[in-house]
Amino acid sequence: MNQESSATTGQLTDLKSLTRPQLQLLLTTRGMTAYHARQLFRALYCDGVSSIAEVHAITARHRDRLRDRCTISRLPQLNVRVSDDGTMKYLFQLHDGETIESVLIPRGDRRTLCVSSQVGCRMGCRFCVTARMGFKRNLTVDEIVNQVVEVSQQAKTTLTNIVFMGMGEALDNLPAVENAIRILTDESGFNFSRRRITISTIGIIPRLAEVVETLGINLTISLHTADDRLRSDLMPMNQKYPLDQIIAACRSIRFAPRQRLIVAITLLRGVNDHPDDARRLIDKIRGLPVKVNLIPFNSFAEAPFEEPTDLAVQAYAQPFYEAGYTITIRRRRGGDIAAACGLLAAGHFLRPLPYRARCGSGIG
Repeated sequence: MNQESSATTGQLTDLKSLTRPQLQLLLTTRGMTAYHARQLFRALYCDGVSSIAEVHAITARHRDRLRDRCTISRLPQLNVRVSDDGTMKYLFQLHDGETIESVLIPRGDRRTLCVSSQVGCRMGCRFCVTARMGFKRNLTVDEIVNQVVEVSQQAKTTLTNIVFMGMGEALDNLPAVENAIRILTDESGFNFSRRRITISTIGIIPRLAEVVETLGINLTISLHTADDRLRSDLMPMNQKYPLDQIIAACRSIRFAPRQRLIVAITLLRGVNDHPDDARRLIDKIRGLPVKVNLIPFNSFAEAPFEEPTDLAVQAYAQPFYEAGYTITIRRRRGGDIAAACGLLAAGHFLRPLPYRARCGSGIG
C-alpha cells in the first residue's frame, strides 16, 4: 500500500485525515452543514469517539449517511515502556504493518509529546539511530494526528507541548504535517496553541519560512557546527542545503517580535565540543533572534561517536552565556528505554549503551 492508503480504506474516507474545512466540504455533499462539521470535529478530538456510531452529536440519519462512506481510524499500541524518570515511549503499529514511536516527556507541569512524521528517515545523520533504518515512507495526516489522540487518551493527561522531533524529517513530509497541525490547533478540537508546537529540521531551505510565517509555530534547526565540511560529514544533506545558505534563509524569515529561532547542537566528544567550536558558530548566527539547545550525544551500540563529558558540555556552553544567548542543556530523558533524542527506531534498535544521568535541564 502507498503512503496515501490510510486516508481511505477502499472508498471509506478517514475523518481524522481531514481538516475542519475539508470535513465541512465532505459533509455538505451529504446534506449537512458547518454546524455538523464543528460537532463532528469536537466528537473526534474532545470526546474521543472511535466509531461513527458513537457520534451522538449528530442525528442517526446523518450518521447513516456517513457510515457507508467514512471511517474513524485508531493507532494500535503494541507496547509502552516507562523510564525511571517518568518518560513514556509508545510503539504504534500502522495499517501496513510498519511501526513508529512517540515519546511523552513529563517535567513539572509540562507534558511534552515528541511526535514522528515518517517511518525511518532519509537524511542520513550519522549520530541518529533512526537514520539507520533508512526511509520507508511518509506518515499520513491521520497517523500523525492519532499519535496525539492515542497518547492523550491512554496517558489520561493534557498535553502542554508538541514537538516534531521523533522519527523522520518533518519538513520532508510538510503537506501532511501542515494539515495535522491545522487539525491540532483548530478551536473546535484540541485547540492547541501554535506557540506550543515546534518543528525540528536539518534545514530544508525552501520550507523554513513557511513554518514560521504561515504555520506560525516554532522552528528548531539542527546546526551542530560552523564547519561546513564537518557538517557534511555528520549530516550528508548539508551538501544540498549548506550551512551558510541555511543561515541566510533564516535571516530572511519574518519572526514575530518575541519569537526566537531555536538552534540545536548535538555535542560529540572530540568532534565539535570545544569552546572554539562554539565561538565559530556564534559568529555565524550573530544577529539572529536565537536561543540555543545543547544536546549531549546519546550513545548507542556501534555508534561512531562518544558522549561528551559534562565538563566539556559546560565549557562549550560558556561562550554562548558570555554572548548573551538563552541556552538550554537537554537532560537525557528516557535514556534507559532508548527514548532519548536520536534513539527512536520503532523497535529495530532498542538497546542504547548503559544509561547515565546528564547535567542541565530541559526536555530531550
